[in-house]
Amino acid sequence: MTQPMPLKECIDIYQSEDVFEHVAYEKLPQIFAYVHTVLKPGGLFRMSVPDYRFDVYRDRSVKDGDRFVFDPVGGGKYENGVVTGGGHLWFPTYESVTALVVASPFSKWEVLEGYDPDGNAIIKPVDESYGRVLRTSYRDPRVAGRPRPLSMVIDLWK
Repeated sequence: MTQPMPLKECIDIYQSEDVFEHVAYEKLPQIFAYVHTVLKPGGLFRMSVPDYRFDVYRDRSVKDGDRFVFDPVGGGKYENGVVTGGGHLWFPTYESVTALVVASPFSKWEVLEGYDPDGNAIIKPVDESYGRVLRTSYRDPRVAGRPRPLSMVIDLWK
């Protein structure tokens, strides 16, 4: 993910589900720019990351005050104030994800699922002809009894 491939404008759809939270946040702008480069004009980048306003993620995570520091189910270990071993390195929310999107070369984007800054659920249809997303309000068994977003699902168009 962090190393570019020698490709340019050759991919129609680039989908990432539950990957970017394992990459250092400061590396993501360069990755978004690279994804933009490999997409054909009109191509789609569909991104899905856990939304830490989802009650299950929020409640199970270790916090320092209001700041998330470790998700014990997200993999890895938390030792000496650092996440190691492939765990979640940052804890996505609407603000952190849309900041990446706004700073990216993508000019057209839409949040399909997640929580807005006030904690209100966003649930819009996810056109799965572009790619199936497993962790959605209508598919994930963890929310079957009370459907609600558990991930931020965003479509970004080149």
